[in-house]
Amino acid sequence: MFKNFIYLVALLFCTLSSFGQNSISLKGKIIDKNTSVPLESATIYLKSAKDSTVIDYTISDRNGNFLLETKKIKTPIYFKVAFTSFADYSEKIEQLQENKDFGIIKLEENINTLSELVIKAETPPITIKNDTLEFNASSF
Repeated sequence: MFKNFIYLVALLFCTLSSFGQNSISLKGKIIDKNTSVPLESATIYLKSAKDSTVIDYTISDRNGNFLLETKKIKTPIYFKVAFTSFADYSEKIEQLQENKDFGIIKLEENINTLSELVIKAETPPITIKNDTLEFNASSF
């Protein structure tokens, strides 16, 4: 009986450790480039380079920190950060196979001049307004 219990515990431990090897975490901090103020509720997401589908997403906390836990990805993706009235941050990643710390990501305020108006933007796939998640249907 005791021997079977030890085998069961060993099997459970091996199973759990194999599940942990398929997930990775991405972390970093989002701040305003000019004032160094942390940006709360910035949308951080992973998007497929092939068809622009959203793979995973999260938001930054009140200190601008984020932690995105996702699965390993062997195809090219885009890591993107979006925040209202700031220019988006984008980085192409060929393969996502290990944990990554992006460090401090500085977003620059998106200032428009009045002499000419050109609207060219990419809407983030998920926006958080108070306690509501808004999904952009064209992103899926």
